[in-house]
Amino acid sequence: MSAQQQLEDLLSEVAKGNRRALVSLYRATSARLYGVAYFILQDEAAAQETLQEVYLTLWEEAASARPNGLSPWTLLLGLTRDHAIAILRASHHDGALPLGIALNDIPATLAQAEPGRSAEGQLFAQALAQLSPDREEAIKLSYLQGWQYEDLARQGVADRAGMRLWLRKALSHLREALSQ
Repeated sequence: MSAQQQLEDLLSEVAKGNRRALVSLYRATSARLYGVAYFILQDEAAAQETLQEVYLTLWEEAASARPNGLSPWTLLLGLTRDHAIAILRASHHDGALPLGIALNDIPATLAQAEPGRSAEGQLFAQALAQLSPDREEAIKLSYLQGWQYEDLARQGVADRAGMRLWLRKALSHLREALSQ
């Protein structure tokens, strides 16, 4: 049985209320998810809090939090990213993200966190590298760090509406590159 199938089976068992499956899922995934949370938050306590929220969400909403044909890692990494960004936003009074986040070493996709990095992740990284540096940076900040249009606009590249259009064009380019 493949690792992906094992995770799918564990998620299915968690949806049925199987506590042992939740423990097994935690053991199989927590180190990688902690790494993602820590990468975003740069704080051990906040990363641990993120993990608690992720597994609590899985336990409470496992029946509705299904991968729907996607890799279980996509679901788990997405939940982790969303919870980490919510914690990051909550730590700033105005809800905006700090503008000093270093862009170096931001992974091109969360798929890089999967074992062996998926073929889709490699294609995405190649397509992302074809964008102009500004658009690549905007995509990374928006989708990996959770920045909103306002956060990106404060960088001075474009106003809120312009940034929205800019991201839409960059995503369109990525879709085209991935469909080839």
